[in-house]
Amino acid sequence: MRFPTVFRRRVGDAPEGAPDLPALGSDKPPSGKPVAKADNFHTSRLVNFNGFPSQRVVVGLMGPEEALGRTVPLTMWLHEDAVDGWLRLPGDMKIEVGGIAYFDSPCLIDHGRGRSDDDSHNPGTLDVVLVPGELSGQPIDGDYAFVIGTDVSNPGC
Repeated sequence: MRFPTVFRRRVGDAPEGAPDLPALGSDKPPSGKPVAKADNFHTSRLVNFNGFPSQRVVVGLMGPEEALGRTVPLTMWLHEDAVDGWLRLPGDMKIEVGGIAYFDSPCLIDHGRGRSDDDSHNPGTLDVVLVPGELSGQPIDGDYAFVIGTDVSNPGC
């Protein structure tokens, strides 16, 4: 499996020669228009090529072996095109290092047309930003990799 969105955060100082990374827990809730180059921004179609609708957004977290089982709080924000704003998805949660978490996301059907020149029938895309918090307990230095993908399996499967 290959998740389409991957981003990294760091706890502690970077090893010599390693690239600079934002600190884990330094992300803020989004504002304004989506920024596609933001590394924690994920976008996808609302249905896959077979017509299966998006059901959830799945998040995975990998980090140092010493941090396995520790948790990071997550919030996810959905961009609403019609009002150009961000909505917080329900289900604030914690993800374990080495684990997976799911956010329920809306999948809107095609809207009826009110006028022939009305583009409001297009439900748009699924655009979300993941905001991870700080690692639970004492800090464990290292890089933490987050992955994000859109899930089309039925919840509970």
